[in-house]
Amino acid sequence: MGYEIIKKLAKEKGVSLDCIAQHAGITYNSLSKIIRNTIRTPKYSTLEKIAESLGMRIDELAYAMGMTNIPPDLLKAPFNITKEEEKLVKDYRMLDAQARNVIKIVLDNEIKRIGLKDSKKSLY
Repeated sequence: MGYEIIKKLAKEKGVSLDCIAQHAGITYNSLSKIIRNTIRTPKYSTLEKIAESLGMRIDELAYAMGMTNIPPDLLKAPFNITKEEEKLVKDYRMLDAQARNVIKIVLDNEIKRIGLKDSKKSLY
């Protein structure tokens, strides 16, 4: 995966590439070049706004793109989770080992199904 995941995520989330480009403060043409990897190193702030327009954090977009080398400024970013995510974590912690394994299997299958992760790549 790479920047082409932006197009796939936009389609899944019902966000037009025009809207993403506008939110990121770039032209549609520039966004297309990022997606096609013609612009190989877009600005961090641009990627951050692209992620935001997709309803994601920059680290989530990086993960979806299969990044294995995380920029130092990304590692320093605060780890914020929504109330819903917090509840999911609390619920998960109440499960026994067998139930946790089931959840892991379901998550792995869903991530593969929607193409957000190449099983050979890792964020960390």
